Amino acid sequence: MKYLNIFFIAISVILFSSHIYSQTPKWLWFCEDDGYNMYYDSSSIENKTDYTIVWVKSVSDKELYINGERIEYGTSYCVMFCSERKLHILASYVYSLNELTSPIKVPIGKDEYDIDSSHVAAALYKKICNK
Repeated sequence: MKYLNIFFIAISVILFSSHIYSQTPKWLWFCEDDGYNMYYDSSSIENKTDYTIVWVKSVSDKELYINGERIEYGTSYCVMFCSERKLHILASYVYSLNELTSPIKVPIGKDEYDIDSSHVAAALYKKICNK
């Protein structure tokens, strides 16, 4: 009976960990822009009828600070309108090195980009829309 319990626990751990792993973001590099390495989460891509949703992550080569806290990276929740060649940023967040700190929502200066006028938007378009 003891071995049966250990076997059950081992199978449960394997199944649980594989479920967690499948939900883990898969960040893929797509461009560099002004000292920022840009990544998109391929596991977050949602293809809808008229648009595609994706999370984008930016990591700076420089030390950045907001409210006295060093920022590790930023994420943006994006909607790509492939047929219109437009990118909309719905929300942006920055994350500090202190993992206990919640993400800070940052105001967005510009939330819509034409694919042809933005190096980052064009690079993301090639990865998301040309599949």
